[in-house]
Amino acid sequence: MTSNKKSAHPLTATTAVFLLLANGAVMALSPPPPDPVAELAEFYHATGGDDWVRNDDWLDSEVPVCDWHGVVCNTDFGGAVFSGLSLPDNNLTGSINDLELVDNMFDRLDLSGNRLSGTLEQIPFWIAHVNLARNELTGTLPDIRAGTIIGTPPPDYFHGVSYLDLSGNDFHGAIPDDWYRMALNVLDLSNNSLDGGIENAFAAIRNTIGGELVLTDNLFSGPIPPEIVSTTLWETDFPISGGGLNLCWNDLTVDDPDLIAWIDDHHVAGPGWQDCQNRERDRIDASVSGTWFSPSRSGEGVSLMLLDDGSPLLYGFTYSTEAEQQWFFEVGRTGELSLDWPTLLETRGDFRQGLRVAEDPLIRNVASLRMDRLGDRVMQFERVFIDYSGCPPLQEIPEEGDPVPLPCIIYPVSDRMNQIQLTRLAGTTCNNQLDHQWISGVWFNPESTGEGFVVEVIEDGRGVVYWFTYAADGSGEQVWLTGDARFDDTTLIVDNLLQPNGATYGPDFDRDAVVLDHWGSLTLNFSDENSASANFDSVRENFGQGEFQLERLARPMLAECD
Repeated sequence: MTSNKKSAHPLTATTAVFLLLANGAVMALSPPPPDPVAELAEFYHATGGDDWVRNDDWLDSEVPVCDWHGVVCNTDFGGAVFSGLSLPDNNLTGSINDLELVDNMFDRLDLSGNRLSGTLEQIPFWIAHVNLARNELTGTLPDIRAGTIIGTPPPDYFHGVSYLDLSGNDFHGAIPDDWYRMALNVLDLSNNSLDGGIENAFAAIRNTIGGELVLTDNLFSGPIPPEIVSTTLWETDFPISGGGLNLCWNDLTVDDPDLIAWIDDHHVAGPGWQDCQNRERDRIDASVSGTWFSPSRSGEGVSLMLLDDGSPLLYGFTYSTEAEQQWFFEVGRTGELSLDWPTLLETRGDFRQGLRVAEDPLIRNVASLRMDRLGDRVMQFERVFIDYSGCPPLQEIPEEGDPVPLPCIIYPVSDRMNQIQLTRLAGTTCNNQLDHQWISGVWFNPESTGEGFVVEVIEDGRGVVYWFTYAADGSGEQVWLTGDARFDDTTLIVDNLLQPNGATYGPDFDRDAVVLDHWGSLTLNFSDENSASANFDSVRENFGQGEFQLERLARPMLAECD
């Protein structure tokens, strides 16, 4: 395992967001945006708008454009002005070449996770933030000047776009030679089939402060050119990403010690990136569902479920850098050989009351995770955790009129390690079918959303329970509890529900510091596939005892067997 945490160059959360999203705003050279109604109507029909997952208020002449779902407007200058589209994972279809993206002159375009197809004939010139990740785009990447039909920029000027994410498509061939004309803050070309021109990707990152370049999971091979050291990338202590470079899952080689040291200083999770070069991996299937942990870090881990639609749902249970219980969750992305969560979310709430809501729910991005399957029960975890200990507590709700005390300092804790499968869900292979396997899933009380149970029916017939909830003292702090038991018909009685405490996240984690405190007992009774009841009796102050009804929130993918 490698682990890195540095604090030489702290950055404020506000500044970090500004650098990623605002620093590449289109310069005064851009023309003013046109009236968007007609163009948006064409866009809607070209992308199969009637079949979108959400198309709230689109084309309704009685509703302002800025209230249409996914339309982004800028209100900084008095009045709402159309400035972009954000329609990720919304079942957009059609050819990318029919969208005339260059003619839509705005700041943000996020069409990631859809089914847009075709070849990308041009890089949208006037759009600052472009995310076309996880579509069905193919062919080679376009030259920078290809298709630039608005204006005539100087030969070395291509500064309109600052964030470009084309990951998770099927681009092949080499990165074009003239990509040096760009001045990107972020370039993500991961999970494609690119095999050449790697030096041109580095040349596209020209930022005097720092940049981020992700080339993971391509077909790049051979030596890395030494001239990349002139690239200004975030070092491993960069807040948010934990490093500005990721080269894993290619077949690259480096012999120069100075170049190895430079990559170590800029790579996510630091030294050890050579271990994920030219390495075989296994396919992802339903059998990955279960609990994963590192034996050297016993006392923390993740519960992973590959859902019916193939998406991976993850609940992570760990501790903060201040030794408080912490958990996070999110639905991620499934690849052939890997799983990926660009964001994992942390919440604040109250026991049996659920998620706290002020003007907005108390939720923030606290981590990212990538899992690559190395074998039947082995995964490489590449983790980035955001340390907010220098920021105001998330659970504090300011009084009306009181400003939130910003800026605050955030730091990353990034590492890379192998983890093993501690439990596997019954029914995920044709060799581990059990009667109770239908109970596995996520269960919650609709009257207290934001907390609930993950139930794993594992191969030996036991039921493993994780209860993700909050403190009962009004602090808003997260609490997670765990236990296991044998089933009595469709009832699971956990007499010894445990609350682990004592450890801290990061390189200073000490498994011997984990204390398993007895919290109380829990009984779960599953009446059918979608409904259950929970009864608890706690020995801890303020939690008390009670009973409530549960509904199924998610179910895992199980094997299809004769």
